[in-house]
Amino acid sequence: VRISWMRWSARLAGLALLVVLGNSAAVAQTGGQDDVSVRLESLRAEGRYSEAITVLKRVIAAQEAKSGLDNPMGVALLNNLGELHYKLGLHAEAIPLYERALAIADRTIQVDNPLTATLLRNLGIVYQLQGRRGEAARLYARSIRQFEKLMPAARIQLASTLNNLATLYQGLGRLQEAETL
Repeated sequence: VRISWMRWSARLAGLALLVVLGNSAAVAQTGGQDDVSVRLESLRAEGRYSEAITVLKRVIAAQEAKSGLDNPMGVALLNNLGELHYKLGLHAEAIPLYERALAIADRTIQVDNPLTATLLRNLGIVYQLQGRRGEAARLYARSIRQFEKLMPAARIQLASTLNNLATLYQGLGRLQEAETL
């Protein structure tokens, strides 16, 4: 059974919760390991992003104290926190989270990885929303190259990123390039 990247990312974050929390104070404050993972997913599904941010920040603090964030789980946690900020329209808060996650991913994860490609796209989206179009275009292009290498498994993510870049080009009046994408 193929799992979409977003579901896989959520499951990785859930796994990170279980691995990270152990007997930490974050578990004591939010419930057991399984309870924390279920609670976080429930809050996200219900659109209760502010509450999910609170839970995820505790998890990230526990992970950072325990073994740091310089690993794929840390990257997934930061990406998910960035996504929650983005969904709340807190773009200025999402950017440093995505940038930090991307810096870690560039150091610790193989180049052609769906997590890195997704981070590039996510950061590109927020940059585009902030009018940083040149930076967004570069991130989208890099993300597209990585998703293309991951085909056919990444076809939906690739299509989404191609659409994002086409929309950006359309806004810049680069209609021929937008149509090609």
